[in-house]
Amino acid sequence: MTFPLVAGLLAPLAAQEDSVADKFGAAIQSSTSVQREGGAVRAAGWDFDARIDDVAMQFTPALGPQAAATQFVRLTPRSFGRDGSMSSAGPGVPRIQGDMVVQARAPGVSERYDVSADGLELSWLFEAPVAGSGDLVVRYDVETSMASSVTADGGACFALEGVGGVSIGAVTGVDARGVSVAGELELHGSTLELRLPQAFVDDAVFPVLLDPLIGTQFLATTSATYDDSRPDVAYDGSNDVYLVVYRRVFSATSQAIRAQRIDASTGAMIGGFLSVQSVASADNPTVANINSRDTFIVAWEAAPSIFSAKDISCRAINAASGVMSPITIVSSGVGDAHSPDISGDNSEASSAATSGALITYVDSVGGLLLMRVDCATPGAQPVVAAAVTISSHTGAKHPALSKSNPGDGIFAVAWCEPSLGSNALYVRGYDRTLASVMPLGVLVASSQPEPGRCDIDGDGTNFVVLYEVSESGAPLGTAATDIFARGIRADSVAWAFTSGPTPIASLSNIEEKDPAIACCGAKYVALYSRQFLPGTNNYDVNGAVLSPSCTPCGASSVLTGLNGTLLRNVEHMPTVCSTFGSDNATSDALIVFAESDDSPPFSSSLVAQRYQSFAGTTVPVVFGSACGTGATIGTVGPFSVGNLGFGVTSTGLPAGSLALITFGAPGATLPLGICGSCVLLNADAAFLAPVIGGSAQFDWPLRCGGYGALGIQFDAQWAILNPGLTTCPFLPGFAWSKRMRLSLGL
Repeated sequence: MTFPLVAGLLAPLAAQEDSVADKFGAAIQSSTSVQREGGAVRAAGWDFDARIDDVAMQFTPALGPQAAATQFVRLTPRSFGRDGSMSSAGPGVPRIQGDMVVQARAPGVSERYDVSADGLELSWLFEAPVAGSGDLVVRYDVETSMASSVTADGGACFALEGVGGVSIGAVTGVDARGVSVAGELELHGSTLELRLPQAFVDDAVFPVLLDPLIGTQFLATTSATYDDSRPDVAYDGSNDVYLVVYRRVFSATSQAIRAQRIDASTGAMIGGFLSVQSVASADNPTVANINSRDTFIVAWEAAPSIFSAKDISCRAINAASGVMSPITIVSSGVGDAHSPDISGDNSEASSAATSGALITYVDSVGGLLLMRVDCATPGAQPVVAAAVTISSHTGAKHPALSKSNPGDGIFAVAWCEPSLGSNALYVRGYDRTLASVMPLGVLVASSQPEPGRCDIDGDGTNFVVLYEVSESGAPLGTAATDIFARGIRADSVAWAFTSGPTPIASLSNIEEKDPAIACCGAKYVALYSRQFLPGTNNYDVNGAVLSPSCTPCGASSVLTGLNGTLLRNVEHMPTVCSTFGSDNATSDALIVFAESDDSPPFSSSLVAQRYQSFAGTTVPVVFGSACGTGATIGTVGPFSVGNLGFGVTSTGLPAGSLALITFGAPGATLPLGICGSCVLLNADAAFLAPVIGGSAQFDWPLRCGGYGALGIQFDAQWAILNPGLTTCPFLPGFAWSKRMRLSLGL
């Protein structure tokens, strides 16, 4: 699976032809997960979760929120053998063999569950002939929360009326020669029997395999009743891997946090998804990376029941292997903990100072808190190292931590808090040790349009906050919201604003919400969800590219998603993570958002798209001939808006030279004959560049704004001054490189 590259701005997904179907939301449906969980094994697919212990297997279909309670089928093997000569199936020890879970139930007899995207393929392997006569039978005790029946094709169905359920396919027997036979499935109350006929068993060459398939069954009215949402994403520079985390809803009383690694270069899925936690209530997953530890830290809010107070939990995931640590409970208060956000450390250097992540969350008793968790080695269990109070106001909400800054920079926290009858938007700055290094700053005062949810990112000194505000100054929740941005800089003792409140999306009576932002060096990718028409439940994710002072770096655009069904018209909950700060010169990003139905059952899936900062760049063209020297002309990085590292270079300069870079209009040259056969650029500007070791470089940071239209062209040429050069009679001591044409891109 691959994701399309987007050239410099966020081009519509609809323009990606047939490859659009091959996105995160589609490809992950084919992935599976098999993990040890204490003495048991957790096996999961896109639409199911199963727990296999020494006694039984419990299968939970993901039916989404339309199932008022979690549904299940539990199979406990009771006995096996030839009719009339049955043996008890004793406890086993579940062992993982690839994608298969195997338990020995007796010498030479094993129960096996082969995990696939379609479900669990249950099989029994009999390695030697079984004593006795009659059919070969395996009996299970069945517990289920759903109505059961035998289907016309010889299988069994356990279903919740109007929603869906679990199917068990027909029985098949195969012997060592490959000879197969159709078996029988019988359901008598709470007893399930799987049978192979006596004639086949008598003639079979052992070993013999008996295998039906267990899978989630959906109603024909929909092909996507699962509910996946609340995505977040982080990047590990050492392994060039993204990790996407999200929430899966199995029912109104059962949720899970899952994760998927993605190759940042190709967009290919790495392994199956990871089952981070399955519990009655799990929500708001967030993820960050500790680059020096090759580790992702996932944090989320969870509770054992929908009526219990929530805690904040976290666990580490090894970026290279996907191995997960045990879970650590982060929250330590007595109140309800919720709304976590997390920031890691992008720096490569490994030390105790760069081995942790910061987690902020709201405690209903303690207010807004900030904690540090440390990882001693890659994938090790996080340990809570320190905690501070950001704000003691228990009404604090929507906290957001900057994520792209390296470990030696400032970590900015933005949040909303009630003030004078409405919300105000605040910011504070902390260092890696949780020391408060920047005081409280007011981003939006309560006297201004009321702010709502926000996101913040930056390079450790400069930051941009993206946030919701109510239209026309109306109280939040009573009118449509707009999206604004504001740039801030951490000066030595106070916050300095680098822009005023800047409207990014402000269509009248149109709901614009769900802000998300990522720093890509000199550019910021800003995302939000915009209502299609007033009063409708139809949204698209929109994107804009901004400078640190919130000026546009190109046109905004729309990510319309896959729209896989007629109902799937709500693109929302965007999140974005850049590779900035991880020694990645291009500062690309991965965008993930949820795509939901606009009517019941409001099912939801995920879509991902890669963003490449400078994909819309034209390669410079070198032409003409050099005059009197072997000096070259080249560039450092693309000639693109937002590339602060752009430069024009020359090598092969004679010792003792001075280098002058000249720029002029395309095709503008001095009259022929002024310097023999040499063609010289008619320069409009020239700059002296230092020569070190026979090389020169002119640095030209290309900030957003001030360059006119995209596509504007310049010609460049180096003029080399050296007393020993006699190329040009009119200008003795000078020589010239070839010319190069530059076209400004994104």
